[in-house]
Amino acid sequence: MTKRTLIILALFAVGLVGLAVWWNTKLPKVAEIHAMIMAEDPKVLEIRALRRGAAEGDPRDQYGLAEVYRTGDGVTAQPEAALKWYEEAARQGHLDAQYQLGHLYETGSGVNQDYNRAAEWYRLAAQLGRHREAEFRMGQLHFNGKGVAHDFNKARQWYRKAADRGHPVAQFLLGAMYEEGWGIDEDLITAYVYYRLASRDKPRLKAESDRYKIDEVLQRLEGRMSRFQKEQGDRRLAAWRPKA
Repeated sequence: MTKRTLIILALFAVGLVGLAVWWNTKLPKVAEIHAMIMAEDPKVLEIRALRRGAAEGDPRDQYGLAEVYRTGDGVTAQPEAALKWYEEAARQGHLDAQYQLGHLYETGSGVNQDYNRAAEWYRLAAQLGRHREAEFRMGQLHFNGKGVAHDFNKARQWYRKAADRGHPVAQFLLGAMYEEGWGIDEDLITAYVYYRLASRDKPRLKAESDRYKIDEVLQRLEGRMSRFQKEQGDRRLAAWRPKA
């Protein structure tokens, strides 16, 4: 190997050493870059704040953290952690947490399916907070006899509460009960009113079930009604206002 070649190799080695020193001292490492990015991520900051508030006992933060763990929004989904924080918030009277607990137990999402416990949490949210989704689900449980007695009258009462607060699926099912006379005398005018109310939110009906074909149902019902009955129904519709 010539003297010139040795000099070139030596200079190259010195350059590599210098570059390595510069890299280690001037540039942040990958882990540091990741930490810097994560430290500024709004979602990370939000979750950190939720954890802090939840640990301090704030039911709103406990519910928010439960939602994060349930949906996996910004973290790995953790059903057990979601259940824990829903329960913490629900025990402090957080209505949406009570409803979500009912929904988890009804559907068996992350917990063993338990209609009795679902009914307990739904009833709590419905009675204490007039939570319209919880009222609707209580109607469903009574209509199908899951976790509670199969009782058309109680189903109708719960559907009515939710329907009068503007719940479109409860309105549809209440209309069906009056049209068919399920647990109550047939009343085509009242059925017409609730079907028409339900028809104002067709996307929600479709999202709930493809069976809720409101246009077909209304066409069938109107074919059974007199003009006088429809006029009465239209007057009631004009005066209808959702309850708080």
